[in-house]
Amino acid sequence: VELICNDNLTIKEVKSKISSEEWHILYLLEVLEHVGDRLNMYGSKVEFLREVSTLIHDDGIIVISVPKMIGISFLIQRLGLTLFRMHREPISIRDLIKAGIFNDPSNLEKKWNGGHLGFNHKKLENYIRKERRNISCYICYFKMKSNLGNIMKILIVQESDWVEKGPHQSHHLMERLSKKGHEVRVIDYEILWRLHERESRSGRRAI
Repeated sequence: VELICNDNLTIKEVKSKISSEEWHILYLLEVLEHVGDRLNMYGSKVEFLREVSTLIHDDGIIVISVPKMIGISFLIQRLGLTLFRMHREPISIRDLIKAGIFNDPSNLEKKWNGGHLGFNHKKLENYIRKERRNISCYICYFKMKSNLGNIMKILIVQESDWVEKGPHQSHHLMERLSKKGHEVRVIDYEILWRLHERESRSGRRAI
């Protein structure tokens, strides 16, 4: 697994760094909920998706994974955080009921600041469905198909910290795929940048 820190690079600059090889699969694991503009929340996410689609082959696959922040699963998540006294963003009972029971996080969307709270995966699905014709790659939402043969070149864009936050299922999946001979490259955005005093939102770390 090769790790590339974004180091304040644009998508075009990242593309130039990896242009010597052809990539077939792009994983966006828990990324899209964090990017975008509050005033155009889902349109800007799709624009980001359109940009990163240029990093892989025209017939490549984009695999997307995002959290569910509405519905019963959201209620269960909030209950679990409360029971274990873990950190959670404060929200009103009214907004919790609207998002958890009626699948309406409209009030929470106004407070979205790049985190999970206020994100609506159903809206993102609708926007992607409308704009899919403008994105050359095949988008695979929560699942994966591949007819690319035995060996794949996999590109991952994620916001994480493999050291301080610990590995997740997606990390183990990539490690296992690499052991089977697949080539994996990770573009890693620092998830804990808000807690660091340095101005830069990027850092270099060897895994």
